Amino acid sequence: MRAIVADLELLERQARMVDGIPAARMNGTSDLDWTAVHCVRGGEYFPNVFEAFPGIRFWDYTKHEERMTWGIPNYFLTFSRAETLANRLASMRVLQSGRNVAA
Repeated sequence: MRAIVADLELLERQARMVDGIPAARMNGTSDLDWTAVHCVRGGEYFPNVFEAFPGIRFWDYTKHEERMTWGIPNYFLTFSRAETLANRLASMRVLQSGRNVAA
């Protein structure tokens, strides 16, 4: 987590230098629950990186329908469609709730 915090701090600095908006995807090849991973930034404890870095826009894809209802303001999730009946039904529920699905 120290390396991730350092990388995210660098991302924020680089975005400021070009008047940009920092954005990060935490799960490139995984589907980890980053809300359950605490971190320390500047000596202060945070329950997760989203709270430690409110100025960064985080985004991810997930196959976990329950994650689509999280109300984290700077964490944007897209549901991943798969070729199973359960996932198809979940995809329809996610779409009907007004959220995104990638197929």
